[in-house]
Amino acid sequence: GRGSGALVTDLSQGTAFRITSECFEKRSELVKILELQGTVGSDAARMAALNRSEKQLACMQKALKLMDEALETGPGGIRQWLDAEYQLYFEIAQASGNSFFVEFLAIINNRIKMKLEIAALNNVRVAEFTPAVLAEHAAIVEKIELQDAESAANEARVHFTNASSRTSARGDLRD
Repeated sequence: GRGSGALVTDLSQGTAFRITSECFEKRSELVKILELQGTVGSDAARMAALNRSEKQLACMQKALKLMDEALETGPGGIRQWLDAEYQLYFEIAQASGNSFFVEFLAIINNRIKMKLEIAALNNVRVAEFTPAVLAEHAAIVEKIELQDAESAANEARVHFTNASSRTSARGDLRD
């Protein structure tokens, strides 16, 4: 009816561009990477809850604060958000006490950065730039603070599962 026409108009306000098959391939690769991050991330969070120092916890909380500030900034804050998000998971990996988690995270992050050279996939990342996602990250840190290993692992799994779903759902539209 009338409403569906309006939707098309709204979408055409954005930058219209074609999605190449390569973009969908890259997006499904990104989803696979997020699944892998979920497995490693939840194990790292579990171990971080058991092994973290107060200083490491403070670094995680600082990363959350930077992400919060980035949200306040709005669209211009996306770069700060992504850097702080990486920092958060770097700190969690460090706090796990397993240096291989840290190395693995660096490799994964480089892979993601390579995939995101494609503009359409950068828009996928923007789907993560929300207060709801910050709350997911904060829940992980809270369980690490409480040294509740199983809950920390679960919250991390929830976050990466959600990120994977959001990535699948998004990425075919430019803002």
